[in-house]
Amino acid sequence: FFAAFSFSSYSLFLPEFLREFHWNRSDVAIPFSLSMIAWGITQPVAGALADARGTRPVILGGILLMALGFIVMSFAQDLWQIALGFGALIGIASSACGSISFGLLISKWFTGARRGSAMGILQAATPASPIVLAPVVFLAMTTFGWRFAALGLGLFLLVVTFPLAYLKIHDPETITSAASEKRGTWREVLMVVRRPPMRNLFISRFACGFSFLLIPVLAVAGMESGLSQAQGALAVSVYGASSAVGAVAGGLAADHWGRVRTLVATYLVRGIGALALGLFVMDALWFYLAVALAAGPIFATVAVNNVQVFEMAGARRAGLILGLGLVLHQVAAALGPYVSGLIFDWTGTYRISFLGLGVVLLLAVIPASRTKPEAPNVQPSLAVPSVGTKLD
Repeated sequence: FFAAFSFSSYSLFLPEFLREFHWNRSDVAIPFSLSMIAWGITQPVAGALADARGTRPVILGGILLMALGFIVMSFAQDLWQIALGFGALIGIASSACGSISFGLLISKWFTGARRGSAMGILQAATPASPIVLAPVVFLAMTTFGWRFAALGLGLFLLVVTFPLAYLKIHDPETITSAASEKRGTWREVLMVVRRPPMRNLFISRFACGFSFLLIPVLAVAGMESGLSQAQGALAVSVYGASSAVGAVAGGLAADHWGRVRTLVATYLVRGIGALALGLFVMDALWFYLAVALAAGPIFATVAVNNVQVFEMAGARRAGLILGLGLVLHQVAAALGPYVSGLIFDWTGTYRISFLGLGVVLLLAVIPASRTKPEAPNVQPSLAVPSVGTKLD
């Protein structure tokens, strides 16, 4: 909940950067895009370390690095310093203490019959954090300045988040001992990645990553539609609330309705919402509704996708394969914000970017619909038991 707020926070910092430094929109998107690249590049390393050593040391190290990133950012005087703090340090930290690492931990603790629901609850922490933290950080910014808010986030991670993680995060002993005795080889990993369902998951995940262009611009996009800065900041909380509900609902649906059907539904709803943001100039209520549609199912997609990867790959190599899949996701997540910033500089609007995003998300329905495994356990030696799991 606390560590996941980092990327939502950038949407709140962005107007302050524009006001103080007078950068253009493509430049101000660089730190966020860089964080996506750093997250993606280092995720396979974090995943492999989690397979070898367990998720506990990886997550703890990530929290410390994330705290350092916010502290560096609070003292920044130029673009490259913000890029270092937010783009490099927080980006790398997110590969260690982000949704993949926590998702891997939860997948190990819960069986197939409950894994989707548990993953949905876990993923709800990421979008739920702006509901509480966005108003607090916005108040700190308006009262004491954005530097104080960044420093406060870093210190909070050190004083509150790290001790909580240190006391509570543990891998199941049976999984940890099995992983230390025999981990998947690169040859086995490539065998899993080459399977058509896994390839289709990777392709659809590219579209999911591209949708990250929404997150850092929600506040300013709302202001573009005539909303005040406070109403634009509220859009970040709307994104958080709808995504939290969507994550839990998506996890439950994955267990009861099936993995593939739930994944397809998330892309369909997100595509419709993005098209609405691109096609219409709306008042606050309709804008918030469109944000809820476009962003609400984001972490339902993540939850279902992570569960599918774990069940196809097995516990001994899931971390590495989740990391490899995130590389493609983060390439798109880096391109999306930067390209949307360029388009804004050329046209003066984000609506064209939202239209393109809507088309991409609707096209992602095709590969998402083809992610059913060839059999519940294609290779027993490579898979994990999934009693009661609905795979289609």
